[in-house]
Formats: sequence, structure tokens, C-alpha cells
Amino acid sequence: FNTVIERLGKEEQLAQEKISERAAAFFNPAHRLAQAIIPFTDGLRFTPSPALYELARFTPFVDYIYNPENASQYALKPFLLSAAEPIYARLFDFFLHMARREEFVSITPGLDRNYMQMMGDIQTPLLFVAGEKDYLATVGTIKHAHRYTVGREPTKSRKAMFPLEVMKYTGHADLIAGFNALTEVAKAVVKFFARHP
Repeated sequence: FNTVIERLGKEEQLAQEKISERAAAFFNPAHRLAQAIIPFTDGLRFTPSPALYELARFTPFVDYIYNPENASQYALKPFLLSAAEPIYARLFDFFLHMARREEFVSITPGLDRNYMQMMGDIQTPLLFVAGEKDYLATVGTIKHAHRYTVGREPTKSRKAMFPLEVMKYTGHADLIAGFNALTEVAKAVVKFFARHP
């Protein structure tokens, strides 16, 4: 995965150096990757071949993107394409730096920051939402970030500032574009803003 990210980062940098910002946004590698993913999502619902359907359904790659049982293709396809924004080379470098060190730390020379430790200083209320079937931002990862934000010995008020919701049957992209996005997910968001206007 890191190798793929590194390659995409290099392509992104070259694209940004050679063409305008607007063109780079359209031809960026992330957008091309999303376009490559779309046939897999088509295969889940519209392939005439049962064998291809089964292959697409049980390709682990698809499950990283969304839970097919919780998403409409008509909503998901435009979402995937519109969500593929340019990710700048410096940001790719930051992701790789974190992955290699297994720490959420600054990549800037001379800037010694451990962002995980600093999360305990956050004073703005945050809603943590995890999808039960999200294999990119897993429930465990979200809970880990939540623990750092709430603190090791959280007060009742601090717990109230940082609620954690785990959505059943929900993957990564379908957290926003799934069947339950306007019911369970939106309900949690509205409830959060009602408590923290």
C-alpha cells in the first residue's frame, strides 16, 4: 500500500509541475484511481456474468471502498468520482512518514510535534463516527483517536464533548453515500449539533 501511495505521490507532483492547477485537479492520479475503481463497483450489480459478479463481490479491494450491502450504485459512482481530490506530494510524504514511523508526528524539519499527544489539548467538541465494516478507517483506529482526544482520565464533561458513534453495516464511502447515511449517520450528526450549537 505504501508503494502505491509513493507512486501516486510522484505522479501527482509531476502533474502539478507540468500543467495548470485546474487541469491537475481533473487529471490527478487520485481521480484516475477512482475511475479505475468504478468498473469494480459496476460489476457488483450490473455484470451479466454470475462468475464476474462473484469475483467482484469477493474482491477484498471492493470491501475497502464501501459495503456493497449498504450502497446504491447510482449514489456511489458520482460520489467516488467527486471525492477524488488532488492529494499533493507533500501530503503523500507526510502519510508515508507516519506509516513508516507508525506515529502521527510532524515531517517538517525542526518542528517536533506529536499530534497524537496534542489531541488531548483539543477544546472544540468533535463527533467521532466509525463504520462497523470500514476497513480503511477501522473502528479500532477511530476508538484509538477518540481515547487520545478524551484523555487518559476523562471527566464527564470531556466525554460529553467527544461522543463516539459506531454505525452498523457501514463501510468507508457508504458512511456518507450509503442507505443509512440520511437516517443513522445524519441523525447522529444532528444530535451532536443540537448538543453543541
